[in-house]
Amino acid sequence: MDLINHLMRVEAMDIFTPPAVYDDRKNMFAPRELHLGPNGSQEFNVSLSDDVNRGNPGENTGRCRPKIYKIQLTKVATINPEVLQCFILGQQSHDNMVLTALMSVQPAIGCLLINVNISMGTMYKAGPLTDLCLDSLGRPGQLQLLSPKKGMPDRERIRLQQFIAGIWIITMYTGQCVWKTPHVIKKLSTAGANSLSFTMHDSMMMTIAQYFHNILNRPLTFPDNIHCIEVVAAALIPVELCVVPKGQIMQKQVPPEKMKDVLEFAMKNPHDHLASITSGLAVLVYGQSQYMHEFRMHVDDTVGPINLLEQVLPPPRLRYSQGSPQPVVTPANGAWNMQLYTSSLVMVDKRFFHLATINHWIMVIYEHQQCFTQQSAQDMINGLVQCCCNIGMRVNDTNPMVTWQNSQGHIADQLCQRPMLIIVILPDNANDIYTAVGVATQCMKSSKCYQAKVQYYVNVCLKINVKLGSINTIPDSKSISILMDPWNMMIVMDSNTMKYITTCHVQTSQKEIIEDLREMAQDLFKEACKRLSVNPKITMIVIGKCHHVHFFTWKLPCWMVIDQVVAHLVEFNWYLLSHGDLLGTSQPVHYTMLYDDNNFQANSLQLLAFALCHVYMRSTHSVSIPAPVYYPDIICSQAKNHYDPQAGINLSDMATHTDTMTIRGALKH
Repeated sequence: MDLINHLMRVEAMDIFTPPAVYDDRKNMFAPRELHLGPNGSQEFNVSLSDDVNRGNPGENTGRCRPKIYKIQLTKVATINPEVLQCFILGQQSHDNMVLTALMSVQPAIGCLLINVNISMGTMYKAGPLTDLCLDSLGRPGQLQLLSPKKGMPDRERIRLQQFIAGIWIITMYTGQCVWKTPHVIKKLSTAGANSLSFTMHDSMMMTIAQYFHNILNRPLTFPDNIHCIEVVAAALIPVELCVVPKGQIMQKQVPPEKMKDVLEFAMKNPHDHLASITSGLAVLVYGQSQYMHEFRMHVDDTVGPINLLEQVLPPPRLRYSQGSPQPVVTPANGAWNMQLYTSSLVMVDKRFFHLATINHWIMVIYEHQQCFTQQSAQDMINGLVQCCCNIGMRVNDTNPMVTWQNSQGHIADQLCQRPMLIIVILPDNANDIYTAVGVATQCMKSSKCYQAKVQYYVNVCLKINVKLGSINTIPDSKSISILMDPWNMMIVMDSNTMKYITTCHVQTSQKEIIEDLREMAQDLFKEACKRLSVNPKITMIVIGKCHHVHFFTWKLPCWMVIDQVVAHLVEFNWYLLSHGDLLGTSQPVHYTMLYDDNNFQANSLQLLAFALCHVYMRSTHSVSIPAPVYYPDIICSQAKNHYDPQAGINLSDMATHTDTMTIRGALKH
């Protein structure tokens, strides 16, 4: 965005008068045609420096010359508003001209909609990089923790490197050269500035600390104690000289230990959320925007949001084992309990539909034995075994082997035994150990399982039963009537329908399309059809969560369907809110039909989707998307855990195409 603004206001003011609008990605919109030459294309050299002599041979020579960026602008299309008007009235087909015009608006029945919402993002703390590193480790002010010579654990260094990789930094030192242009952190060195050497132009060897002291006249304060960072330009810079500019949004996944703080900050009840959007319109004052005037547009913020009528779906009935005290349950507001609460006791009154048997299992503890003692381990074993028996799972080994292991060692070697199940007790902030654990495992935090209650062990058993190949619950046949043969009234769904097969491929980072979707789908369908000797009819639905559509009521029911007004005027689609609105932050999920051999009716598909949102095996409440969609999402997020974390494979968002090809060869299916 800074480069585009500099281009329009400094480099090419004559072309961008009046200014154009940039979407911060790859599209630019202008109220008139830009003079980009006879071919409608022009390349611009842009630098963020204001020096008019930047880049000239006699000025700013050497490595201190400001970086020059090349920006290529090419005319793509002209948007005709009359085409949009004809399209929403049903007088124009959905062609490429319509797709080009719909980049910024959403078509609806008889109108065009603009989505206005409040965005929230996690930002890196501005200031010295050393402070950010120590805050991420949970040890602010303790610089000795960043010392390679004083024994900074390699596990901590890797975790810190994953956190700071991709951050833009600027430097704070004087001398012959000052890097004003931000640089991107690539990785963290394994040694300090006194131990890292390089060869000068005159073939003389020099350490990083000597270079800053002798050449740049900037002696380092902590040459031994603090690592260096490697930037994309392959240069090494001591961490103590780096500063994080303000306003950097974290583009990667928020660390698990920070997620609670993010959610607490983002949570708002529907009334406050709507009020913040309404007040935001007044702050933005679109009526005074130069861009709005140039495009001859007007925003009437007095109309307010669209009023809609929702359809309420009946909750599905869920089946547990016939031997359960309560074999069938109807969720209330999207939730139900495995326990029956009375005034005197808590009793588990439901047993899983299919029950697993645990013959041989072990417990591996990575917490210090002083914190998680032998008695704590035995109490945890007793609680888990008792809960398994109450739910109906058979545990033939009630005295498993318990071992304490060093979290700094090689996890795969420590877990060389292959029992039926491994229970792993982790300390807090130990996500790197979790990713290194293989085979059928159940990881638990020591702070959670210490003196845990029945509800905690029930939640653990929900996961263990499924990991061992069994099924917790299935929808009752009356709740999924769409899966019944309409002619023979023969149920074609059984418990096996709750089991799914996945396949996982690796592709280039930040690709918005599944590259091998055709091959992956063909392989799975061919295998399934060959095994069952069937030629099935196919219905394909795409489910989207990454949108900004919100529905506001004083209390949203967790069975609400919206398929009017905001639905697409041509495509078969709808919005479904299938999960409980506990915190006022629930967002509906968008369903779009792509292909349908079965000629399903809208209400039948909506009921099926709603029922499948209640059979996610890890919980006893409905979830936002159907379970068959939820499971591949989990597989994708955990696919990196199928690699040896010490094999040196780059699985970050900064991975290159070469890294991707290496990963493809190393993937274990």
